Amino acid sequence: MAYPIHTLQKKKGKYYACVQLPDAVRHLHSEPRIRISTGECDLRHAELVARDTSVPEIHRRIDILFDRLDPVVEGLRDILESKGFAVSEWYQERRITFAIRPSGFIPAKYAKKYDVTDHAKDYIGLCYLISQLGFAIPKSVVELLNGDDAKRLHELSQHQTASPEAITVLLKGHDVLDPEVQKALHFVVDPSPVLSLGDGCGDQLYSSLAEELIEKKKNKDSKDVQGKRRNSAAMFIKVNGDKPIGEYDKLHMIEMARFMDEEGKGNATIKNYVSYTKQVFDHAETVRGPNGSPLLPSHPMHEFRLAEYGKKAQSYLPLNKDDLLRLGADPDN
Repeated sequence: MAYPIHTLQKKKGKYYACVQLPDAVRHLHSEPRIRISTGECDLRHAELVARDTSVPEIHRRIDILFDRLDPVVEGLRDILESKGFAVSEWYQERRITFAIRPSGFIPAKYAKKYDVTDHAKDYIGLCYLISQLGFAIPKSVVELLNGDDAKRLHELSQHQTASPEAITVLLKGHDVLDPEVQKALHFVVDPSPVLSLGDGCGDQLYSSLAEELIEKKKNKDSKDVQGKRRNSAAMFIKVNGDKPIGEYDKLHMIEMARFMDEEGKGNATIKNYVSYTKQVFDHAETVRGPNGSPLLPSHPMHEFRLAEYGKKAQSYLPLNKDDLLRLGADPDN
């Protein structure tokens, strides 16, 4: 991994190499940095010792700290921190505290006294919190769970309702309009909370992202530009189908250009369609998938050679003298 740049600090006549600890492992060390003496009083010599000996040793010690991190929790770190939760609380107290409001789950530190607080104290609790925050549990995290945790997570990812037989037993001999019966019936009929599993990377359809971009740009784009965006999206889907955004490659764009060429479209029109289509992929790079990771970390839709596709623009031929005389002639003579 990339470490913070080291500095040299002089203490009691000797230079020390110093590296600030990354935030992820700060809680595992008594100080916010690791310092090792170079044993040198001369700055130039100290820089050489730091480069060759002291700093590599500091990096080795930081690596050891990273090895102590919980891979399941680290797999959820980006999501939790994006919502304001301090992952360090898990390592210090073996829990993540949250508050429950009608608007959703929030970090307890932002809650007022009347909010209901609770704690995620195990992996399933963390996964439930992630789900309540609106994210899928990353595939990489699901694969780390085993035994009872894996079984429980799988159960929570399935819709579970009571069987018809159980509902019949519940209603037998009871007034269906009784409030207590209604409450119990609601409990057994409604699906239990479902945790969404999967990596969420690149699985949103091209069509939905195209509409998302049109909506995002509607206050800036003219009606004409909005129409061009829709037309280009329709053409791209016509040629390549409506797939998850992560399943397209560069050849798909070339195939659209080739198709439009065969239809007799002009080169300028093809370039225009390619430009608007590419903007959908650019947009996908700026949003997160349901697991909190970038929806499309990168895409190949760049640097197209389109000169060979489509008819070239035709210049008007200059009028000769006879053409001008004919245009100026009196039609009645």
